[in-house]
Amino acid sequence: MRSLAAKVSLLALLIAALAGLASASLVSAAPGRPHVAAMQAALWDRGHYRGAVDGLDGPLTRAALVSFQSEIGLKATGRAGARTVAALGGPQRGLHGAVVVRQGDTGWNVVRLQFLLAWRGFPSGAFDGLFGERVAKATQRFQRRAGLEADGIAGPSTFKALRKPLSRSRARLSMPLQAPITDAFGPRANRFHAGIDLPAQAGAPVSAVKAGTVVFAGYSPGGFGNLVVVRHRYGLTTRYAHLSEALVRDGQQVRRGETLGLVGSTGRSSGPHLHLEVTFLGAYVDPVPLLLG
Repeated sequence: MRSLAAKVSLLALLIAALAGLASASLVSAAPGRPHVAAMQAALWDRGHYRGAVDGLDGPLTRAALVSFQSEIGLKATGRAGARTVAALGGPQRGLHGAVVVRQGDTGWNVVRLQFLLAWRGFPSGAFDGLFGERVAKATQRFQRRAGLEADGIAGPSTFKALRKPLSRSRARLSMPLQAPITDAFGPRANRFHAGIDLPAQAGAPVSAVKAGTVVFAGYSPGGFGNLVVVRHRYGLTTRYAHLSEALVRDGQQVRRGETLGLVGSTGRSSGPHLHLEVTFLGAYVDPVPLLLG
């Protein structure tokens, strides 16, 4: 009987270990390929592509390649051969590991950087291949998070770090309201959607996903409209945007499930919905894996 009990105990430990691995707090690499994302952005600039710049080589990307190849007199295969990549401004083969991009640079490798930064939680605007101030600041924020020198120059060490997993919050969050998710975290058109959208009837209550302290409650001129920001423990922050009104004040302590405001359509919004964002140690993360229901 003791032997059987020991075996049962060992099996329980193994199951617990596997469960721990399944919930490991790491952010995986970008689902799409940066090289493909750069190609999509180049096709977007030339008017041949209007899908998401997601780095996934799907039917829309291949159709855009056919359109571009036909326009410039190449064989319309829908495949990105060397001549097609060169015509789109892509780099020569074999140079990716040694690339260095900095403020003022433009083109293919800048899009690769923008794409990787966005999936690591540091979006910098449109995937436009322009290394301006926003990209430089996003690069610096990532470098600080990764323990690198924050010089805003993306060289081999930065690109290498961008492909490694980063730590992620293990927090469990409650739903801020009962509504479907219509826009997920990730690429949307030629930009990156750094949160999730939950459409709901105007005036529906929006609740705190976790206990914390309100650090901002008011109107945000950046497009969020009426916004509530709550700081939680262990480096977690949540943002609730486009509210019709905020019902809390700066510095207020709130409990999980406590009403923060009401659903609205203020700021840059096409209809009543809640835009929810979550950051962990300064980096945007997908809220969905953290939500309880």
